[in-house]
Amino acid sequence: MKDSKELPLPTSVAHDTPESRRRQRRLRHFCTATFVALALCLVFRPRFPGSLFLDNDVEVTVTNEYTRNPAYLIKAKHGAVASENEICSNIGVNTLKAGGNAVDAAVSTTLCIGVTNMFSSGIGGGGFMVIRIPPSITNGSSEVYSIDFRETAPALANKTMYVQDPRSSMFGGLAVGVPGELRGLGGSPQTMG
Repeated sequence: MKDSKELPLPTSVAHDTPESRRRQRRLRHFCTATFVALALCLVFRPRFPGSLFLDNDVEVTVTNEYTRNPAYLIKAKHGAVASENEICSNIGVNTLKAGGNAVDAAVSTTLCIGVTNMFSSGIGGGGFMVIRIPPSITNGSSEVYSIDFRETAPALANKTMYVQDPRSSMFGGLAVGVPGELRGLGGSPQTMG
């Protein structure tokens, strides 16, 4: 038997038939239409701030309307939620309107960001949360808590696990940490919410 490096690649079982050409043409049309639709959505998207507010009488000021991403300064009396995505901000505001507190709104907004921008946030990662509990009496001191729910090493991780194959620290299952986001976000409302 030949060495596996010398074996030819397997050939495709699909043949060039009229049906396969028709399927390929349909797939190309579908991909083109999808690309055009996404491009149009990006070009003609509404330009609203990524923040929604609880108050109806919120003062919004655009600091520099000529930049690509202008900054919005707000003054609100009963709360606001700001995130990188307007949909996620809306989910956080709806959480507050439904009777949730700031921690509940932060959790729902964070989980939404994990869906809309999974490369920057998501259940496969971890994070930090800083929570400030306001004082219960005037001139009292507030309490501040920090929750660290970063990714951790697997339970059986050890100092020699990458000695035989150093590349396994960068590629494959051994390169992945144990996600902590759901543990941290799930525990914060129970302790603070």
